[in-house]
Order: sequence, then structure tokens, then C-alpha cells
Amino acid sequence: MIEISSTNNPQIKKIFSLKEKKTRNLLSLALIEGEKVVLEALELGKVKTLVVEKDKAEKFKDVNCEVICVPNFILSKLSSVENGQGVVAVIDTHFACEFKMPKGNFLVLDGVADPGNLGSIIRSAVAFGFSDIYAIDCVDVFNEKVLRSASGTFFKVGFVKTDYGGLERIAKDDKNYIISADLNGENVKNISLPKNKNIGVILGNEGNGISETAKKYVKKEVTIPMQNNVESLNVAVSGSVIMFEIIK
Repeated sequence: MIEISSTNNPQIKKIFSLKEKKTRNLLSLALIEGEKVVLEALELGKVKTLVVEKDKAEKFKDVNCEVICVPNFILSKLSSVENGQGVVAVIDTHFACEFKMPKGNFLVLDGVADPGNLGSIIRSAVAFGFSDIYAIDCVDVFNEKVLRSASGTFFKVGFVKTDYGGLERIAKDDKNYIISADLNGENVKNISLPKNKNIGVILGNEGNGISETAKKYVKKEVTIPMQNNVESLNVAVSGSVIMFEIIK
């Protein structure tokens, strides 16, 4: 265990730099915080460095990674919330770039740009048993707002950064059947889907919807019936409704 008490320490400066997307991408590292999600990451062997307050150090003395013990004022500057839980971890993010085929029902996110939406989508995917999420041109999943909105569920789903080539590979596998939301689609409450396939749902950008490229791989379009002249729902809400109807 290492004790550091200055923000001018080179290692602390490097950890602080991970609050910037450019540095996260360059180093393939990211910050996560909160005891629950950090413990999950430790169990999965994804933590490279743990930064803890002095009064929490004893709890993490036997972890299999580097541990840095710091005073509260350093951890407060690292934290993205006003009242943090006294623990921040540096994780290796290479796993999010390793393409793999879906193990069950899955999501394809086509340009989702809002970090709060992405975090909510991750939570819903976990809640409804969707095993994998494929992100194409989306907001950085390691954005602190995404991880906070995901509320400790991030490591419970397979997350893959990919491109339309990856989507094509998924679509060409006969085990997978892809649908998307469209105002002119079939009522999601009445749809018939194959029972022996992985069902994939494409969710599009908040302003522009699903790209023409992604639409090429859609087998069926569905719509959510709405009342009182409401024309559309937030992408995280509509995705949640569709996932719920699929598992029914």
C-alpha cells in the first residue's frame, strides 16, 4: 500500500487526467467510483489501481492490485459527486473493444449521445436480462455521468464498442434476429418473434434516430402505442419498454 498526500505527485496527476476522454482513450484506462461497482470490478480482475481514503484502507488491504492511500481532499477532487464513498478505481478498458458475438438478447446503440440515456439503457438491459450491448459512435461509456447513471450495473452486461462492420457480423449470424423502433412499425404488444434466436434491438440517436446503414440489418420494425398525442419517447424509455415487451 502506497501513501500519497500531494496532488502534485506524478501518479496522482496521471489518475486525475483520466477525467478527460482524450486521456482515457489514449491510455485505455478509466475511473470508476463507489464501493459496490469497485468491488465488482475487483472480483472481475479489471482494477489496476485503487485509490482509497485512509479510514477505508484496512478494508482493501488484501486486494490483488496496487492500492494508494490518500487524504480526503485528494479523493474529493477525483470524485464526480459531492459526497463520494471514499474509493475510486483505475480500470483497464481494453475489454470494451474486444468484439464478441451475443450470448443472448442484446442491444445495438446507434449514436446514442446523452450520457444519462446511455447509463439508463445499461441499467434497463441488466434488469431485463439483455446480455450484451454494442455501441456504435456513442458517447464514451466511461464518462462519469454514464457510470453514475448506470448505478453499479455496468459490469453485469457485456459492453462492446464496435462499428457497422460488427453489426453486419451479428446480423449475418442466423442465431440473431434484429428489430428496431419506428413510428410506422408493428405494435410491440402484438409482435411475433422467433423463440430460438437472440433478439437484438437497435436504438438510435436522440435527434436523428437510427441510421440508414443500421436499418439494412433490421428484420422487423415495431412501435410503442401512445396516448394523448404523445409522438415519441426518450430513447432510454422506449428501449426499456421494448425490452420489457420482448421478455414477456
